[in-house]
Amino acid sequence: MAKPKQRYICSSCGGEFPKWAGKCPDCGEWNTIPQEPVVVAAKKSSTMAGNSMGGIGGLGMGSGYAISTLVPKKFDEIETRGEFSRFMTGIREFDTVLGGGIVQGSVTLIGGEPGIGKSTIILMVASILAEAGHGVLYISGEESPSQIKNRAERLNATSKNISVLATMDIEQAISHLESGTYRYAIVDSVQSVSSSNLSSAAGTVTQVKHIAYQMMEIAKRKNITLFLIGQVTKDGAVAGPKVLEHLVDTVLYFEGDHNRGLRILRAVKNRFGSTDEVGVFEMSSQGLKSADASMFVSNLDTPMPGKVITPIMEGTRSFLVEVQALVSTTYYQYPKRTTVGFDARRLDMLMAVLDKYCNINLSTYDVYLNIAGGLRVNDPGGDLAICAAILSSVKDKPISSQYSFLGEVGLSGEISSVTNVNSRLSEAEKFGVTSIVGSERLEFTKSVKHVSIKYVRNLVQLIDSL
Repeated sequence: MAKPKQRYICSSCGGEFPKWAGKCPDCGEWNTIPQEPVVVAAKKSSTMAGNSMGGIGGLGMGSGYAISTLVPKKFDEIETRGEFSRFMTGIREFDTVLGGGIVQGSVTLIGGEPGIGKSTIILMVASILAEAGHGVLYISGEESPSQIKNRAERLNATSKNISVLATMDIEQAISHLESGTYRYAIVDSVQSVSSSNLSSAAGTVTQVKHIAYQMMEIAKRKNITLFLIGQVTKDGAVAGPKVLEHLVDTVLYFEGDHNRGLRILRAVKNRFGSTDEVGVFEMSSQGLKSADASMFVSNLDTPMPGKVITPIMEGTRSFLVEVQALVSTTYYQYPKRTTVGFDARRLDMLMAVLDKYCNINLSTYDVYLNIAGGLRVNDPGGDLAICAAILSSVKDKPISSQYSFLGEVGLSGEISSVTNVNSRLSEAEKFGVTSIVGSERLEFTKSVKHVSIKYVRNLVQLIDSL
């Protein structure tokens, strides 16, 4: 007979511990180690006959798998499938982020803040898949069928091939998938469903891990394309253990500005494509639509102190973004450094370089930095624009929108070149930029006719040029 035990699992990182602790030793989070019961089943013989699958690559999903049947294979004995079969949804930004379309039999995790558009985009995709003649099962643990239908009617996504199953019991969902009727399945959300085989509540680490394993097993065995929608924590990570990201094939994150209706879909893991691509959407009453690149810049006709534009790269795409800086006298013992859409530690580094080599003392100023449009800039090519925006705000001098800044700033104040210069200049040219301030090592072709480059070697020359 199974005997009950207790264990303590961190809800942030998934670490297991023999006793309770206020702070997780692994991830450092506080109050994330609740007590969870676990039932240890009696051991079964390794030669006992089990189901035909027996888990995913030895994960132990099947009971009593015959271990003796597992035979290692050499590379020349393994059959390859060649190119993966993909389905193009027609939603340009969504297909781009996935690497060219949905791979048949893949498992995709979509995360994001509440109301960001996860259920909206997946319902739009489900409608397209159903219209192509594929059976789609929408498993909802949060909404009733009538709520889902109301949203589908608003999105004009009411295909007859979409079946809605409103349940919080994962065993019921799996029984329907076993029939082989459905080629695509959606779980909305993975934290809202639970297994009756576990005594813990839905959304706990134990339940989330178990649900992920169960759905992965049937998806791989039945060649079902699976979409899991996951809630996120206050830090923006998928709620539950990191094992979710390790299990699935693709992890997508929704982010963006709620006030402007801008949504950005970013891939942080993709076994079938690049993780450098991003998709840009605009939320409307008819759902998510592919957005225009001009969403990242505001009114360029009115120069303001601290406002600078720069062309950055996200994957293979270039965007012209607006950098906004505000430098004001501090009234605190320690000056504030606040960033939105930019790494705060890199901002500290750039301010230290300005202090040492340009005699710009920012120790008595609060510095606020914002990337307009909700985009997060990780491209080092935007360093020069950050410095220019700070200098513009300190001197209270506006910079014309006809000028753009491009370059990486080193610790000695020198300005380095960047990659994909032609793509960046072409994007800047579309918005009327006539001059790029950047490194003297910038190389571009003559195809960009109406943009000139003003070369600067270091930040001292930048101040002189401003």
